[in-house]
Amino acid sequence: MDTHRAFEYSLVLKNIGKVESIGTWNNNLIASLANGSLIQYQIERISENFEFQAKEIRNIPKFTKKGITQMSIIKPKSILIALFDSTVQLFNLKSMKPLDILCSKKALLFSFNQKKSLCIGLKTKLLIFKWGNNTFENTINITIPTIPKTLDWFKSTKICIGFKKEYILLNLKDNSMDQLFALTKNINPISTKISDEEILLGKEKICYFKNPNGKASRNYGINWSDSPQNIYYFQPYLLGIFSNGIRVRTLNTKKLVQNIEIPVARSFCIGEKNNVNFAYTFNKEGIWRLNEIPLLVQVDMLCYEHNYEEALQLCQLVDTLDEINKKAKFKTIKIDYAFYLFTQRKFGQAMEFFREVDCDPRIALSLFPSLVPPEVYKGLTTPIVENKELNENEQQDAILSLIDYLLQTRNSREIKKKKNSLEILKVIDTVLVKSYMQTNVSYVAPFLRIPNWCDLEECEKIFTERELETELIELYKTNGKHEKALILVEKKSKKTGDITIFVEYLCSLGRDHLELIFEYSKKLNQIDPNQCLKVFTYETNDEEELMDNQIPSRDLPRFLVKNFLQESLPNLIIPYLEYVIFQKNDSTPDFHNDLLLFYYGQTKSIQDLLKNSLSDEEKKNKLQVSKQKYIEKIKNFTKSSKYYLPQKMLDRFPEDDFYEERAIFFSRVGKHEMALNIYVNKLNNLEKAEKYCIEQYRKDGKTQDIFLILIKKILNSHPNKNKNKNQAIINSVIKIINKHFTKINPLKVIQILPKDLNLSEILVYLKLIIQNNTEIKRRLTITKNLQKSAHLNLRAKITKKSKKCICIDQNVLCQVCGKRIGDSIIGLFPNGVYTHMSCIQNKHICPKTNENFSIYSENFY
Repeated sequence: MDTHRAFEYSLVLKNIGKVESIGTWNNNLIASLANGSLIQYQIERISENFEFQAKEIRNIPKFTKKGITQMSIIKPKSILIALFDSTVQLFNLKSMKPLDILCSKKALLFSFNQKKSLCIGLKTKLLIFKWGNNTFENTINITIPTIPKTLDWFKSTKICIGFKKEYILLNLKDNSMDQLFALTKNINPISTKISDEEILLGKEKICYFKNPNGKASRNYGINWSDSPQNIYYFQPYLLGIFSNGIRVRTLNTKKLVQNIEIPVARSFCIGEKNNVNFAYTFNKEGIWRLNEIPLLVQVDMLCYEHNYEEALQLCQLVDTLDEINKKAKFKTIKIDYAFYLFTQRKFGQAMEFFREVDCDPRIALSLFPSLVPPEVYKGLTTPIVENKELNENEQQDAILSLIDYLLQTRNSREIKKKKNSLEILKVIDTVLVKSYMQTNVSYVAPFLRIPNWCDLEECEKIFTERELETELIELYKTNGKHEKALILVEKKSKKTGDITIFVEYLCSLGRDHLELIFEYSKKLNQIDPNQCLKVFTYETNDEEELMDNQIPSRDLPRFLVKNFLQESLPNLIIPYLEYVIFQKNDSTPDFHNDLLLFYYGQTKSIQDLLKNSLSDEEKKNKLQVSKQKYIEKIKNFTKSSKYYLPQKMLDRFPEDDFYEERAIFFSRVGKHEMALNIYVNKLNNLEKAEKYCIEQYRKDGKTQDIFLILIKKILNSHPNKNKNKNQAIINSVIKIINKHFTKINPLKVIQILPKDLNLSEILVYLKLIIQNNTEIKRRLTITKNLQKSAHLNLRAKITKKSKKCICIDQNVLCQVCGKRIGDSIIGLFPNGVYTHMSCIQNKHICPKTNENFSIYSENFY
């Protein structure tokens, strides 16, 4: 059954005698008759019904001895190659005069290619010719095993030969022959050339594609219902010649396109006029003309018959359209095909075509009137199809296919390039929500959590009618309607008794919504202060989470949060500042100052409570534990933090309490004497005072005399008439000076020691000083002698170098400028480089190697 009409055909000449061969030249038909006559006709179309009139314009009786059995025309040269009576001869078509005889006997057939190569087949020989000097020149003769039946060129180096029993591929470079495949008995070989790279060979009912290497060029063949008598290629169709007519097939789809009722057709010749391809063939009735119907018309015919696959294949071959219009045609066909597939209930394939052509998604949505109102796709061109109403199962399948299509479309780069991309995305996402509502409601909330362009009012109405709180919250959230969402969240938390969603929602809000965070955190704090703190400390730092949600790291402005908590939620201020300082490593002095003062404030508050809890021992014990906890925090923080302002702390902390902390504050502001005064006189802890001096001592710094300050503080502390106590103080001082004698100036310490101190009491100290000084002197003497020895060695090397000499004659060249030195003054460097004195810029630096010899410059001469 014909899929469509590829050709129109009619009988243009009859009753002209027995035709042996035909050809076309200058849009005219040339026919050779059995009696040797050659007739040229002008063929003109005379009606729209494919009727033609043949006008004889030249008739040459006895043009050849016998009829021409095979002819080929070299159109650019107006030369006819004719085979008649076993002879191959050239003729000038303009004058019809005979030219060179290429083969005078035994010629059976020939093959000419557009590379100007000619092959003539004899019984056991091939004659190869090349065009040159306005004729064909015989270049090579090749012996073949038997009579050739077909000849076809591959470019100009290979020939496919069909014999009675096999096909052979002949390589003209080395005259090698390779068998392609064998033939069965009583079947003549048939072949047709597709291109320089491809040929089609017949074997019984199948035709095979071969390339110049003898391999299959396609993974399929052309199957016929019976064996064709011959085959011809008329792009893009293959014509099979049978006894009852001509069968037309396409090469790509292999489908039978048309049956042409011209029985036992022979010898096709092809021409072109006004962009219309045509062909002539003949049989007993006469000569027939076949006109190819324009490919675009064929494409439209195939589309009308819903043969879209064939239409797409054929559209690729249309050469009358520019690239833009060709793409537009492809797009139109695929959209029509998609609509047709949808009516055939092939929803997935239909959506795949919509996606492939990247059409406006609203065209595809026009197939779903229950999901999309008509005004959405108003003004868009959509195919008119008869689409019967879908049953429930079909509706589900169609919507599922639509969901896949819309998800791929919304995520494609192409959709974002369209001018009205936001409008289209709004339609897509709203339809997706409606589709999920009909197929799987559980997908709605996850979809709304990602950035989307849903129509707020339309979706709000749907969710409200269905009482879908979770979906409504996500809708408000992604559309920035956080206050509406929080009202629902608070209501849902109270209803379920679970505040997780409340906390998570507040945690999802960033610095742009501080007012909402502050307002609703007050409500959350009344329920669970610990969870409320999470709202201010939660940060989205996970890279994958940031990428998925496409939001910046959540870092609320800390000063604003601190001020809010201090004023409205004071129970959270200390844990918040601890989070900022200890977890986020914030070095802002104000935060460190505030935390320390809040610790101190807590101790005062607890102390006030203790005064009112004298009778309640249990409560009193708990308060004592709590107070001690904050005292420990103050102690640890004053030591560990480097960012609080110590002078500010001295002003705020009481003078009669927190002595050790005040000592650290004094240390931070460089008032070491005040710090030591606290350790010695307030804490009475000489061990901590000594440790403090060890930590602060710097040999060449401002604290080099810090041990002297300590000794003074000890000697001036607790003046007492009690000799035993005074002696204890003296013993402490002597212990310190003995232990740290290297860090104390002996002259200064002796001056501050008591006048009545016995020399024997500091004898150990004096011995240590003397021993230390002696050791220092010994080390210095050794160092001095080593340096002296090194100096003497260097002088010896210099002396040795200075004795080096060089002989300069008239042929010696300067190693810098390359000119003769002659009688000029020269300079000689320790590395052996000699040069004109004028070539030296610095007498200590060699101008050739840039070495510096300033340490022994006196040897330069």
